[in-house]
Amino acid sequence: MRKINWKKIKGFIFDLDGVVYRGSKPIKSAVKKINELLKNNYKVAFLTNNSTKSQKEFAKKIIKCGIDINSKFIITTSVATANFVSKKYKKGTNIYVVGSKALKNEIKIKKFKISKKNVKAVVAGLDTNINYKKITEASNILRSGKLLVATNLDKILPNEKGFQPGAGSIIQSIIDATGPKIKKIFVGKPNTYLIKEALKVMKLKKENVVLVGDQLETDILAAKNFKMKSILVETGVPNTSKKIKATLKLKNLRNLLIK
Repeated sequence: MRKINWKKIKGFIFDLDGVVYRGSKPIKSAVKKINELLKNNYKVAFLTNNSTKSQKEFAKKIIKCGIDINSKFIITTSVATANFVSKKYKKGTNIYVVGSKALKNEIKIKKFKISKKNVKAVVAGLDTNINYKKITEASNILRSGKLLVATNLDKILPNEKGFQPGAGSIIQSIIDATGPKIKKIFVGKPNTYLIKEALKVMKLKKENVVLVGDQLETDILAAKNFKMKSILVETGVPNTSKKIKATLKLKNLRNLLIK
């Protein structure tokens, strides 16, 4: 625990899938530890590459796990992706979306039109109803030179039974169908955009916050890219990368000792 100067730490940012819960099942050690941190006046925020729920829906799920949290402290890729699109394109622009109802709603909130015609960009995230037709539509649009704004790279998601395909698996199929000249950007981790949004809400500097995640190539790499401290927990996906290292590695959050 010596790698982190705990006297400087005032807050924690937690990933959700594989850290706080697996599917609908809470990870008890995490819930207990997060409540301890809140009780000891640490600021806590959550961020997720999962774009299938709104901030309020994620808040309900976290509260159901046993953690009381305001939805404003939850940063999602659906919100972040819509914010990114709003900075790049004018209101009223046609956008083709492959993704969840939550992602589509955020795009609509930003005053964009979801369409297949005269499209300026393709937004893609986790879509549990993905099919051949959607991949075809998206790749045809992208082949004409339009930008792919993707939520995240995660190829799998942990759930209570094991794992399920993540947004990265769906997005990769669109990329492969489009070809090597595709223009693309990923908004979620390992991009630092979500972390920056979380710090704004927490009103803290990166030097005073630790990021906790279960994936080296997304969570921990995002922290590394932003030059902030990180903790890898082994309650989520298996990790194979030997190049990316967290500040600390724990079996679960029960083993987190702040001295």
